[in-house]
Amino acid sequence: MVSEVNVMDTLRPPDVLQFSGNVAENWRKFKQRLELYLEATETDTPRTEKRKTAILLHVAGADALEVFNTFGLSEEDRAKYSVVVSKFEEYCTPKSNETYERYVFRTRMQENGESFESFYRDIQLKAQSCNFSTLLDS
Repeated sequence: MVSEVNVMDTLRPPDVLQFSGNVAENWRKFKQRLELYLEATETDTPRTEKRKTAILLHVAGADALEVFNTFGLSEEDRAKYSVVVSKFEEYCTPKSNETYERYVFRTRMQENGESFESFYRDIQLKAQSCNFSTLLDS
């Protein structure tokens, strides 16, 4: 059986959470990579909430730690992974303006030299914030 320390040494953790550019998208990608990392490095002994929170804060970087310190959480909540993730969700994902998001979607043009695959992937991502619901699959 490979120890957790050895597994964590062999897998590269996600890059730090970026608070510039599209913060909501950066958070979504970071959270997905972190969840995959936590799952891949899990051993037979499940991690405690406190340990998962410590890994999140360490991997997310110094800026994320500064943001975390502004949440004003109790000592008990500071150790709860689900509470910390929820707070980062609130901080990084502001309520979207559906009208504006649809405008951005409809005015998105393929750039010179941009591959169709890249353009298509980008408009699929933009469509998710437009509340098109069942139209997304058609």
